[in-house]
Formats: sequence, C-alpha cells, structure tokens
Amino acid sequence: MHRGWWIMVMENSERKNLILALVLIMIMYFFLYSAVDHGIFASNVYDSYTLQAISWWKGQAHLDKDYSWLELAYYKDRIYVSFPPFPSVIMFLLVPIFGENVPSNLLVTIYTILSFYIVYLFCRRRRNLSDLASLFWAAFVVFGGNLLSISIFGGVWWHAQTLSFLLCVLSLYLITSDKPLHWYLALACWAMSIGCRPFQIVYFPLYLYILHRNLKQQGKHYAHSLKYLIAPAFIGCLYAAYNYIRFDDIFEFGHNYLPEFVEAEYGQFNVRYILQNLPNLFRLPYFKGNRLTFPKFNGFAFYIANPIFIVYYIRLVKSFFSGKASAVKKASLAIILVCSLAHIVLLLAHKTLGGWQFGIRYFIDLIPFLFYSISLSDLKVNRYEIALFAFGLALNIYGTLWLNLGWTY
Repeated sequence: MHRGWWIMVMENSERKNLILALVLIMIMYFFLYSAVDHGIFASNVYDSYTLQAISWWKGQAHLDKDYSWLELAYYKDRIYVSFPPFPSVIMFLLVPIFGENVPSNLLVTIYTILSFYIVYLFCRRRRNLSDLASLFWAAFVVFGGNLLSISIFGGVWWHAQTLSFLLCVLSLYLITSDKPLHWYLALACWAMSIGCRPFQIVYFPLYLYILHRNLKQQGKHYAHSLKYLIAPAFIGCLYAAYNYIRFDDIFEFGHNYLPEFVEAEYGQFNVRYILQNLPNLFRLPYFKGNRLTFPKFNGFAFYIANPIFIVYYIRLVKSFFSGKASAVKKASLAIILVCSLAHIVLLLAHKTLGGWQFGIRYFIDLIPFLFYSISLSDLKVNRYEIALFAFGLALNIYGTLWLNLGWTY
C-alpha cells in the first residue's frame, strides 16, 4: 500500500513537471508570435500544400493558376507544387474544415510541440533517467536549435521540415519499442517523412539494423523483417506513381522543373556544389554596429546554430574509445555516423543550402538520428550540455526575431 501511494505521488509530480514545461513552451510561442506579428491561426501566404490539397479535392494533380511568389514546377504547360507531397495529405484532411485558410502557422507549431512530447516519452523509457532530465533532453533536441526558428512559419519549406522532424522522432520512438505492431508503424512513419524530406531515406540501414536486432531478441529469423517493409514499400509506390502522373518520372518530385534549376548550368544537384557550399558550414556570426548578425543566405556554422551537434560529436568520441561500449552499440553508432555523413554530402551537393534563413535549416533533418545516437550512451545531463542548451535556445529566439523583424539590414 505504501509503495503504491509513493508511485502515485511520483507520477503526479512528473505529470506536473510536464504540464509546467508545456505551459512555458506556450508562453514562449505567445511572445514569439506577438513579436514577429504572425497570426498563429493564420493561413501562411507561402503554403503551397493547401493549394495542392485543394487540387486533389478537384480530382487533379496540377494547380489551376500560377502563383508568382511560390516555388512551382512548370511541366508540359501545367503548374505543379514542386515539393514532396506528404504534407498535403494533412492539408487534404483539413481543407473541408478550413477551405483555403488552413492555419498552417499553427500546424508547424503543433508539429514541434508534439516532437517535444515524443522525445520526452522516448527518454522516460530509461528507468535510470529522471523526469527533469527527460524534459531537458526533449527541450534541447527540439528548442535548442534551428527547429525553433522555423516553427512559427507555415510556409511550404518549413512545414515539410517540422512534419518530417515529428515523423522521424516518432518512428525512432516506435522502432525501439518492444511491441511488433509499433515496428510496422515506425517504418510507415519513416516512409512518410521521406514524403516530406526525401534524404531521410539514407537512414534506412539504421531502421533495418534496429528491426533485425528486435527480431533477434524475440528469437525470430531476419526473414521476418520483410513483412515490416510492406507499408513503407507501398507508401514509396504511391510517391512514385504520383511523381509519374505529374512528371513522367517516378523519382521526380518537381524541383528540377523550378526555373532556378532549369536555368542553372549544373542543375539542382552536382558534385561541383560541394566545395562551394562547404565553407558555409563554418561561417561565423559577426557584429554590425552594436548588433550581433549572421549570414542570412545558405547558412552559417552548423554547430553554433544547432549546438546539439557538439554534444553528439563529444559523446560519439567518448563512446568509441570507451571500453564499456558493446559491439551492438558501436555498430549502431557507426551506422548513424555513416548515414549522417552521407546525408551531409547530399545536402552539400545541392545548389543551395536553404536560401534565406536563420542558421542552417537543412541540418535540422539530422537531429532526430543524432539524438538517438546520444541516447545510446548514459543520458545523465552534464553541465556543459545545460550551457549549450541555454546558448542554443537564446540564440535561436534572438535569430527568429533577427530574421523576421528585419534586423538583418
């Protein structure tokens, strides 16, 4: 009886901690939205996904007219949304309720807060990790970097990234569950994230390795993994079919038909871009008069904009050189390292590194997997990690205001 009472008290205390954290997050967003004068319930003018969803309700893949301020693909005298389509699935469900005025700003904020909650749940599985430590890691992963700066703007680019982030953290939470049903859902979520950010496909070896390890723990043969791949294969076929309907190419999402890339000498992707983009990963902030300012096109130092990269590399080195790390753990660390490096090379091979932005938003896509790597070690919070989180949170709040209030000029 005494033990049951104590568990109830602890659970109640943890619930209060989570509620307090969520209240603080909502207060932060209230002031951010107020400061930048964005309507939290407003439809974003750069919300291409709602336009695509409206077209789907009309039974067509193309748009009825041109929108000069959007990145649209022009192919065979028709106009298409040039981005991977999955976010429009969400919009398709909301269009009957809101029409053209789907609150896209609110959606990206909801995706971000849900990501915080999923990372928190992921951490709570660790029996030796306190509730406050779980809240810390969730806050660091989600609000200690560039995800914060894009989470109040429901434009097509940032909508895709916030939804992809949510789907990736959810897929990692599910694939590391001990329930086989969750493994099906995990791989489906991962496939959906590819429909937001195609380069998430590079992490397939990680999912396959975790799935095989799960099956081995249950005494099942690796061949059983094939049935878990049915959902992602089906989702992939839907992407391919939709691409073919629009562009006669199962691999073409539409960006190659943007005027910017049609007119580019080397197209959208080329190895020549790698050496051009590489220095941008290390550009530093600077002072303009008395104000701290940053390069506003194609990013700046990734480890400053997203300090969790520093934590990742420190813990990675410690894990590899620790005699305590098991072969399974080292294999997971190596897979994530190789996949993330491949991801970075692909990003560098793109003509731009994200255009107008604060920070280097493309690198947000790596963070769920880097945190999974961090979680393979002891998640005890170190003092330097608290300092890095505080720095990242403050910098990205400042950067959000810097970008949206015209402090760049």
